Amino acid sequence: MFFQPLEQFATSISGFWLSWFPFIRFVMLIDGTLVLLVLIIAFLTIALWIELESTVDHLGLIFKTYFGLMGIFLTQLDFRAHNFFLLFCVFLFAFAFINVIGLIPFYPCLTAQLVWNLTLSFCVMVGITITGFERYGLSAFKLFLPHGVPLFIYPLVVFLEFVSYLTRIFSLALRLFSNMLSGHSLLHILFGLSKNLLAIFENASGFVSFIILVILPFVLVMVIFLFEILVALLQAYVWSMLCLVYLKDFYNL
Repeated sequence: MFFQPLEQFATSISGFWLSWFPFIRFVMLIDGTLVLLVLIIAFLTIALWIELESTVDHLGLIFKTYFGLMGIFLTQLDFRAHNFFLLFCVFLFAFAFINVIGLIPFYPCLTAQLVWNLTLSFCVMVGITITGFERYGLSAFKLFLPHGVPLFIYPLVVFLEFVSYLTRIFSLALRLFSNMLSGHSLLHILFGLSKNLLAIFENASGFVSFIILVILPFVLVMVIFLFEILVALLQAYVWSMLCLVYLKDFYNL
């Protein structure tokens, strides 16, 4: 389960690398925490350096990033919901980190696990629902009663709106899961293809064979890998924006 889905692009390991594989597996278990720790230390170091050498030039990028994210946030929610801005930033950067680091071979990708996504989606929707009822009380049920609906079809509309609201849990999780899994599937196929072409190259010779069987597959894998990094960052943005959209429904009652 640690290397799922698709065994994290795994191919058979032999020879020298086989003797190192247990060590590699152990390192991959702990390096997520180590990477996060390094990032925190680096962030604190940079923050301290900026504090000691603070100028407008140094802080310009930070201010631009902050106001840029605040502008994205305010496209969905007004300033009344400013206390959710930090949560939006946490979702954005956390999912960007998890998605990108999950593309590393032999490293587990949490967002490609459906159970993990469903659990987080459920927690998010429960939190949004509690926020809505805390803000509006029983008036939050208006979310399931659209304006202008004839009285005689109220029960049907309420039922459909309630079911639609519940399906947000699954749509939020499945969207992220399917996009990340498709990227992992493509990389898994390309890694397997590259391995087979390298096996063919062992029995071939010549510069042309080297270009076709080694260089071209490597370039293709690298291009697709960079594309998947962009997809991973985009999915982090989509997840964060969808959370704001769902929260916006209660603020627009």
